[in-house]
Amino acid sequence: MENFKEDDREFYQLMQKSRLDMPFSDFEDKMMQKIHQEAGYRKSIFQDIKLSTFFFIIGTLFGIMVTLLLPKLDGSFFGISSNALLLPFQVIFIILFLTQLEGLIKLVKRQMK
Repeated sequence: MENFKEDDREFYQLMQKSRLDMPFSDFEDKMMQKIHQEAGYRKSIFQDIKLSTFFFIIGTLFGIMVTLLLPKLDGSFFGISSNALLLPFQVIFIILFLTQLEGLIKLVKRQMK
């Protein structure tokens, strides 16, 4: 029984020697705060990605609707016929669509890493 107590005492002494002191007194608190900030940041980025995707889809649908409805209008806008406006609108729509799609893909890829 005494041998067992002596082993416990030696084990206790070894454990005391292996104890590491923190570099700063508030090191653990600062690290936990950084972890919570990072979690909040990731959550806000995910919400931003969802909003970006939502508005990208809404803008795309609006552009498609205008592209389909513009030739059916029998009027003129500022003296320009609706058919003459169709090609410039489609070019602008395609350019905006591709640039926004590229930006959205880059944002998602950056957050996946």
